[in-house]
Amino acid sequence: MPQKKPYYANFKKNDPGAAADRMLEVYQIIIEANAQGHTETVKHGLALLKNSLDPEQDPILARLLHKLYLSAEAALDAGDPAITGEIIETLKGLWDARLKCDQLAKK
Repeated sequence: MPQKKPYYANFKKNDPGAAADRMLEVYQIIIEANAQGHTETVKHGLALLKNSLDPEQDPILARLLHKLYLSAEAALDAGDPAITGEIIETLKGLWDARLKCDQLAKK
């Protein structure tokens, strides 16, 4: 699993809403690139997501997400972008729901 990136941790600490928005943007870019067959863009986006994981904050979640990102990349490499798309779209939906719940809890 990649090491925690201090600059990302600082960015997330200073503005967690912006960090979440950027993460969702990366998911959306991956989804669109995958639909258009832009494999290198998908791989780059997956690398960004893997590098953003923070195992110190939640080691179990970081490990599980890392495995899912690796599975998405493996499916892409195996010529099955539909599986890659399904994994990324599902994860994006889960993060969308989580962020909405967090916003409601703050009200």
